[in-house]
Amino acid sequence: MRTEQVLFWAAVALYGVSAFSYIIGFMARAEKLFLAGGITAALGFLPHVASIAWRWGEGGVNPFITTSESIALGMAVTVLLHLVVQLSTSAVRPWASWSCRGPSP
Repeated sequence: MRTEQVLFWAAVALYGVSAFSYIIGFMARAEKLFLAGGITAALGFLPHVASIAWRWGEGGVNPFITTSESIALGMAVTVLLHLVVQLSTSAVRPWASWSCRGPSP
């Protein structure tokens, strides 16, 4: 596979793990799974942006022209917005209620 495909599918796999962690964390009310979901979303964001940059730089494919490139860029911006909101707002940070001894009751 080409480099941009490996980067893209790595991002998809990490986003899938993130979504799974968020869903199971919500159902089980396990804050550690929310934290794992946020970390894997951030880790998935890196190869996603690298994939877009690689296609733009090496392939000359502008991320604003074709439908698939626009969707990929839109998803990257959406994940970035999610990460910024989650990190900047204490109300949505799953680890905000934790003390040194663990989660508060």
